[in-house]
Amino acid sequence: METGIALDRHMKRHSALYKPGVLKPEKHHRLVDAIGRVCEVAGVRKEFVARSATEFCGQTEINWLMNIRQNSDEGVSGLFYLTVKEHNVEQRMMALAGACLRNYIHARVMTLGDVLSETNSGGHDDPSVLFIPNFCVTEKEHQLSQWDASSVYDLLLHRYTRSLQTVLGVHTMKVIESIYGVSCSQHIENYYTKA
Repeated sequence: METGIALDRHMKRHSALYKPGVLKPEKHHRLVDAIGRVCEVAGVRKEFVARSATEFCGQTEINWLMNIRQNSDEGVSGLFYLTVKEHNVEQRMMALAGACLRNYIHARVMTLGDVLSETNSGGHDDPSVLFIPNFCVTEKEHQLSQWDASSVYDLLLHRYTRSLQTVLGVHTMKVIESIYGVSCSQHIENYYTKA
């Protein structure tokens, strides 16, 4: 870490990020110096990197987060929210992603449309944790082709076999089954933790 005057300048320049007390200059100075670009790539607002996930998330989510490196070894492929019951799923996902970034875990929050675009173009990124808040909102909002529905299930299996975590916003499991098929809904029910 920088010393003396350089450290003072760094702290003053980024005082709003350090104010909540979650970020520590001795551990996070490089992250904070690159926060604009890091947040742009991750799809996360800066305040979610600077604030604790406990402000936004429940105990199930925090437990999942605290065990994120062991989850795959225990057969847990991710987390899912039943969005019909949960509010502020985007905020909660950004808070979890912010915690991942603070711990130098490659995390991204992406819409389903962005995930499909990257997947279909063959240039998709494989973050350690992928958050998709609108994975399955309602049947009316998700008019996917059979090809896209198949691509989504392929993506989930790809991430599962590589021990990568995925967090999904799901309207209901019945809607998942109707859009993506029984195999996909069973995969989520079997390998994901319900938030």
